Amino acid sequence: MNNILTINNGLMPKDVGVKSAGGGKSLQNTAEKIRRWVADSRQQKLAEAASQLKRFTANQLLESLSNNELAKLLPFMERVELTGDEYVYQPDDEIEFIYFPETAVLSEFQILEDGRTVEIAMTGHEGVTGISAVFNGQQALNWTQVSVAGTALKINTQLLREEFQRGGALQAVFLDYINNYIGQISQRVICNSYHTVEQRFCSWLLMLQDRKKSSKVPMTQEQIARFLGVHRPSVTQIAQTLRRKKIINYIRGKISIVDRKKLENSACECYEGIHKIAWNVM
Repeated sequence: MNNILTINNGLMPKDVGVKSAGGGKSLQNTAEKIRRWVADSRQQKLAEAASQLKRFTANQLLESLSNNELAKLLPFMERVELTGDEYVYQPDDEIEFIYFPETAVLSEFQILEDGRTVEIAMTGHEGVTGISAVFNGQQALNWTQVSVAGTALKINTQLLREEFQRGGALQAVFLDYINNYIGQISQRVICNSYHTVEQRFCSWLLMLQDRKKSSKVPMTQEQIARFLGVHRPSVTQIAQTLRRKKIINYIRGKISIVDRKKLENSACECYEGIHKIAWNVM
């Protein structure tokens, strides 16, 4: 595995050496000094690497960890490219790896008996997917698919679970995130039940733009219909209406947000609620 960290031990401290060739106690003391130095040196270099990672990773959850907490995870993390429409988990799959999206966006959804799908959560650089496995939820409950291709950092589930169970700041950050994740799902249930397809469409586009950080969204109307749990003609009609109002524009396979303010005004209040939850905006 090509992980994102290489550690060089550097030079040993000057006071570490064998002063007496025949002294067993002296050898033991020297060995203990070496062990302590190696441990301290490794931890220092991990913390330095963690500080550097924060400067080039886009994942907000990892950025919120202290350098020392992030340093515990670094040796086991790997940056991967996720391709569009790739399935990360399917129901009943064992969650072997947990993903921290950077530029990729992932969608969790359920498939209804009539074949329609409904998205229940969207995760980008603000969060993590597969987090239920940290709480001994070994198997995936939902379909999780890459809606926007990009990079993510992945880590073995068992390793992250062990670190989580040690408690401390990392556990507190993850518990806070789980609370936000449940809040998003709860808001999406309300949105799917009570708001019009047009309002949901607008809210969904805004959520995707926040995570992709671009006004251009690589998404077909067929894909959007699948995430919203509606038929494609409904999405086509709404897209045409929004284009006439000069709120969005679209060509085959790509939607551009022309006027974000008007799009926000056309969305339901669920967007603002989910936005505050995801980015802890008060």
